[in-house]
Amino acid sequence: MRLGLIGGNHSADADGYAASKNGKMLSEAFIIAYNSVVSHAGALAAVETAAPAVEASATYTVGIDTKLHASADANAETVRALRAETK
Repeated sequence: MRLGLIGGNHSADADGYAASKNGKMLSEAFIIAYNSVVSHAGALAAVETAAPAVEASATYTVGIDTKLHASADANAETVRALRAETK
């Protein structure tokens, strides 16, 4: 049994896998899985990649007078007050 993988041909026999039933089964399972992946390569190439994420704005403008809290909890300590149109 010979595997034509990247980097040249490797023989399952030379690596000792042909010496036992388990080694033969392992080699066969690997070849079947590899062939399955290769057969799906064309379908994977046809899938469109997602558009790049929109970069977040570096600044934000406050729309109304509000308070900046230390955490998301409304009862958290107020860090500072923010007036409308503050950047």
